[in-house]
Amino acid sequence: MSPALSHGDQVLAARIRGPYRRGDLVVFRQPFESPGIPSKVYIKRIIGLPQEEIFLDEDAVRINGTLLPEGYLKGASRGTGAGLIDVPVRETARIWITDPGEYFVMGDHRENTQDSRSFGPVKESLMLGRVWLRYWPLGAWGKISRGGQT
Repeated sequence: MSPALSHGDQVLAARIRGPYRRGDLVVFRQPFESPGIPSKVYIKRIIGLPQEEIFLDEDAVRINGTLLPEGYLKGASRGTGAGLIDVPVRETARIWITDPGEYFVMGDHRENTQDSRSFGPVKESLMLGRVWLRYWPLGAWGKISRGGQT
Protein backbone atom coordinates (compact mmCIF):
# COMPACT_ATOMS: atom_id res chain seq x y z
CA MET A 1 0.00 0.00 0.00
CA SER A 2 2.99 2.28 -0.43
CA PRO A 3 3.05 5.26 -0.25
CA ALA A 4 0.00 5.46 2.10
CA LEU A 5 1.31 2.59 4.26
CA SER A 6 4.71 0.93 4.46
CA HIS A 7 5.64 -2.65 5.24
CA GLY A 8 5.65 -3.03 9.04
CA ASP A 9 3.23 -0.18 9.75
CA GLN A 10 0.73 -1.06 12.45
CA VAL A 11 -2.83 0.17 11.95
CA LEU A 12 -6.22 0.09 13.62
CA ALA A 13 -9.34 -0.69 11.65
CA ALA A 14 -12.91 0.09 12.68
CA ARG A 15 -15.15 -2.95 12.27
CA ILE A 16 -18.02 -1.58 10.25
CA ARG A 17 -20.60 -3.02 7.93
CA GLY A 18 -20.76 -0.69 4.91
CA PRO A 19 -21.43 1.36 3.21
CA TYR A 20 -17.79 1.78 2.33
CA ARG A 21 -16.70 4.77 0.29
CA ARG A 22 -14.37 5.17 -2.65
CA GLY A 23 -10.84 5.84 -1.40
CA ASP A 24 -11.30 3.99 1.92
CA LEU A 25 -8.45 1.72 2.98
CA VAL A 26 -10.12 -1.52 4.02
CA VAL A 27 -9.13 -4.79 5.66
CA PHE A 28 -10.75 -7.91 4.23
CA ARG A 29 -10.45 -11.69 4.22
CA GLN A 30 -8.93 -13.40 1.22
CA PRO A 31 -11.68 -13.74 -1.42
CA PHE A 32 -10.40 -17.04 -2.81
CA GLU A 33 -9.28 -20.38 -1.42
CA SER A 34 -5.79 -21.81 -1.77
CA PRO A 35 -5.76 -25.51 -0.79
CA GLY A 36 -3.29 -26.17 2.02
CA ILE A 37 -2.49 -22.46 2.50
CA PRO A 38 -4.00 -20.49 5.40
CA SER A 39 -6.35 -17.64 4.51
CA LYS A 40 -4.77 -14.17 4.36
CA VAL A 41 -6.01 -10.75 5.37
CA TYR A 42 -5.47 -7.89 2.91
CA ILE A 43 -5.38 -4.10 3.16
CA LYS A 44 -6.35 -2.36 -0.09
CA ARG A 45 -8.04 0.80 -1.32
CA ILE A 46 -11.63 0.82 -2.57
CA ILE A 47 -11.65 1.96 -6.18
CA GLY A 48 -15.05 0.75 -7.39
CA LEU A 49 -18.35 0.69 -5.51
CA PRO A 50 -21.28 -1.71 -5.98
CA GLN A 51 -22.95 -1.67 -9.41
CA GLU A 52 -20.23 0.33 -11.17
CA GLU A 53 -18.25 -0.25 -14.34
CA ILE A 54 -14.50 -0.08 -13.72
CA PHE A 55 -12.34 0.39 -16.81
CA LEU A 56 -8.56 0.06 -16.50
CA ASP A 57 -5.96 0.70 -19.14
CA GLU A 58 -2.28 1.49 -18.94
CA ASP A 59 -2.68 5.10 -17.86
CA ALA A 60 -6.14 5.54 -16.33
CA VAL A 61 -8.89 4.22 -14.12
CA ARG A 62 -12.37 5.19 -15.23
CA ILE A 63 -15.52 4.66 -13.17
CA ASN A 64 -18.70 4.64 -15.26
CA GLY A 65 -16.72 6.48 -17.96
CA THR A 66 -15.34 9.20 -15.66
CA LEU A 67 -11.59 9.47 -14.96
CA LEU A 68 -10.76 8.63 -11.34
CA PRO A 69 -8.32 11.16 -9.83
CA GLU A 70 -5.77 9.22 -7.76
CA GLY A 71 -3.74 11.81 -5.87
CA TYR A 72 -2.79 9.18 -3.26
CA LEU A 73 -0.50 7.39 -5.73
CA LYS A 74 3.21 8.13 -5.59
CA GLY A 75 3.83 11.09 -7.86
CA ALA A 76 0.68 12.26 -9.59
CA SER A 77 -2.51 10.57 -10.64
CA ARG A 78 -2.36 8.38 -13.70
CA GLY A 79 -4.16 9.65 -16.75
CA THR A 80 -4.44 13.27 -15.64
CA GLY A 81 -1.46 14.61 -17.57
CA ALA A 82 -0.13 15.93 -14.25
CA GLY A 83 2.85 13.57 -14.22
CA LEU A 84 3.74 9.92 -13.87
CA ILE A 85 4.17 7.57 -10.95
CA ASP A 86 7.73 6.26 -10.41
CA VAL A 87 7.25 2.99 -12.33
CA PRO A 88 4.90 3.12 -15.30
CA VAL A 89 2.00 0.72 -14.96
CA ARG A 90 1.43 -1.54 -17.98
CA GLU A 91 -2.19 -2.56 -17.78
CA THR A 92 -4.05 -4.30 -20.55
CA ALA A 93 -7.40 -2.61 -21.03
CA ARG A 94 -10.00 -4.48 -18.98
CA ILE A 95 -13.51 -3.85 -17.72
CA TRP A 96 -15.20 -5.12 -14.55
CA ILE A 97 -18.78 -4.57 -13.47
CA THR A 98 -19.42 -4.95 -9.76
CA ASP A 99 -22.58 -6.58 -8.49
CA PRO A 100 -24.63 -5.30 -5.53
CA GLY A 101 -22.57 -5.78 -2.36
CA GLU A 102 -19.22 -5.98 -4.21
CA TYR A 103 -16.25 -3.61 -4.18
CA PHE A 104 -13.30 -3.33 -6.54
CA VAL A 105 -10.08 -2.89 -4.55
CA MET A 106 -6.54 -2.07 -5.63
CA GLY A 107 -3.21 -1.59 -3.93
CA ASP A 108 -1.49 1.77 -4.27
CA HIS A 109 1.76 0.12 -5.39
CA ARG A 110 0.18 -1.07 -8.63
CA GLU A 111 3.20 -2.92 -10.04
CA ASN A 112 3.55 -5.30 -7.09
CA THR A 113 0.18 -6.14 -5.57
CA GLN A 114 -2.48 -8.81 -5.64
CA ASP A 115 -5.86 -7.12 -5.83
CA SER A 116 -9.20 -7.16 -7.67
CA ARG A 117 -7.34 -7.17 -10.99
CA SER A 118 -6.24 -10.73 -10.15
CA PHE A 119 -9.02 -12.08 -7.88
CA GLY A 120 -12.02 -9.97 -8.90
CA PRO A 121 -14.36 -7.77 -6.84
CA VAL A 122 -14.61 -8.41 -3.09
CA LYS A 123 -17.96 -9.15 -1.45
CA GLU A 124 -18.91 -6.86 1.44
CA SER A 125 -19.35 -9.95 3.63
CA LEU A 126 -15.54 -10.44 3.51
CA MET A 127 -14.83 -6.89 4.71
CA LEU A 128 -13.50 -6.70 8.24
CA GLY A 129 -13.32 -2.92 8.57
CA ARG A 130 -11.96 0.44 7.49
CA VAL A 131 -8.40 1.48 8.38
CA TRP A 132 -8.52 4.71 10.34
CA LEU A 133 -5.29 5.06 12.37
CA ARG A 134 -1.61 4.25 11.97
CA TYR A 135 -0.02 3.84 15.42
CA TRP A 136 3.40 2.47 14.48
CA PRO A 137 5.98 3.67 13.77
CA LEU A 138 5.45 6.50 16.23
CA GLY A 139 6.91 9.08 13.83
CA ALA A 140 4.16 8.28 11.33
CA TRP A 141 1.34 8.12 13.91
CA GLY A 142 -1.91 9.64 12.76
CA LYS A 143 -5.40 9.30 11.40
CA ILE A 144 -5.75 7.77 7.94
CA SER A 145 -8.07 9.77 5.70
CA ARG A 146 -9.97 8.46 2.69
CA GLY A 147 -7.06 9.59 0.55
CA GLY A 148 -4.78 7.38 2.65
CA GLN A 149 -2.75 10.23 4.13
CA THR A 150 -2.16 10.99 7.80
